[in-house]
Amino acid sequence: MEVLDLEDEEAKQSFSWLPHGRGFIITDKKKFAAEVLPKYFGESKYTSFTRRLNRWYFTIQAHGHKRASYYHPQFIRGDIKSCHEMIPAPQRKNSRAKKAMAAARASAQAPPRSISIPSPLATDLVSSNAAP
Repeated sequence: MEVLDLEDEEAKQSFSWLPHGRGFIITDKKKFAAEVLPKYFGESKYTSFTRRLNRWYFTIQAHGHKRASYYHPQFIRGDIKSCHEMIPAPQRKNSRAKKAMAAARASAQAPPRSISIPSPLATDLVSSNAAP
């Protein structure tokens, strides 16, 4: 929330508060991802940021490919107390990525399979040596 109240003019060019004060709008996604996300959120992927907002139950409304607004009833401009009352959705414990990583680890730790297949030539030699 502090990010939205900054005096950083470059940051303000990519997002702002909605008029009712219960959300914000990102006016330039590329600029937001390049300048604001790494500086204030420690990431640079816009999709990761929106996934995080989804986890906090923000309603997302796209306005074309460059703009998007985000709304939450407890995310109110100037009301930090109600922001602290927001509760995120629980993270899934068995996500697909975790299952894939576990499967990869299991296959890497499995002993190599060795199959002994007798050569047809070897059986011919054995049988020809046995008969006088």
